[in-house]
Order: sequence, then structure tokens, then C-alpha cells
Amino acid sequence: MVHADPPRPTPAVLARLFVGAGADIILGGRRVVPARLTQAGYEFIHPDLHGAVQACAQDG
Repeated sequence: MVHADPPRPTPAVLARLFVGAGADIILGGRRVVPARLTQAGYEFIHPDLHGAVQACAQDG
């Protein structure tokens, strides 16, 4: 496993300078819910990030 320092808070001004308009997405964060897929009956193998990361760690 690679050990890295946790990400540090980035000042909004710097993020907007380097990323531009996309900085608002990075700074504000988004919770994306696949409503159409779940309404259609699709079931995810790993519905949350924690489960997906654990599965990747076990496979590696």
C-alpha cells in the first residue's frame, strides 16, 4: 500500500486559478445518485465507496 499524506485544504483562489470553472465542482463536492439505473432495477455490487475500496484491496 502506498503511504501518502492526506490531501490538504486548497484555498479556493488557487483552485480556481489552476482548474478554472471546474474548481466549483471540486470545492463544493457532489453526491451523485444513479437514480435512473436504480429505478430500472440495476443493483451495484458495491453500492458505497467503502465496500468498493475494501474489495479492491482484497483483490490486489
